[in-house]
Amino acid sequence: MSQSADLAALLAKHRPETALLAPKVARALVRRAKLLHRSYVNACNRPLLLKEQADEIRHERAVKRLCDTVRIEVKFNGDPRGFPVKLHFGGENQPHNTWGGTGDGWGIG
Repeated sequence: MSQSADLAALLAKHRPETALLAPKVARALVRRAKLLHRSYVNACNRPLLLKEQADEIRHERAVKRLCDTVRIEVKFNGDPRGFPVKLHFGGENQPHNTWGGTGDGWGIG
């Protein structure tokens, strides 16, 4: 399964009221997370150009809007060694795929 398919299934399970939106939101989140990862790597290697900084902000805002539509919290990780986007579904049985456990959330990128 692809990362976006896994995420769509996870969204549908934890936010069933948004199941129809899940595949579209998942694809968009994974796409933006990959763009953010590239930006974070570039920022680690050299100063970003003004346009690159604006693009990074635009991508982060787009991820935030997408997460708001499916009612999940998002945190950004600017360190290129980890997932650039971490989703937090809340609750006791929050899914996680990181070494940080449930408190670290579900990483995409």
